[in-house]
Amino acid sequence: QEFMSVEEDQRKIQNSRMRAAEKAATERGMKRGMKQGMKQGMKQGIEQGIEQGIEKGIEQGILQTAKNLKDIGIPIQNIIEATKLSRDVIEKL
Repeated sequence: QEFMSVEEDQRKIQNSRMRAAEKAATERGMKRGMKQGMKQGMKQGIEQGIEQGIEKGIEQGILQTAKNLKDIGIPIQNIIEATKLSRDVIEKL
């Protein structure tokens, strides 16, 4: 009976060590995954920010061009055809 108890104790110790190792591996994996996810998220955020900035810059450039054309007396219909802006937007410039 004492022999079984020693075997049982050793098995419990081994199981305990395995659980601890699994927990540590899981924690390392989670940290690694979070780090990688944050890095990828930041990269995507930067890319989206650049893309949106470019789009906004293009939009502002078209509006400024339309205003300049209007200011020098180009007919609104011609500005509409050139810029694809609506009459309403051009008239408000």
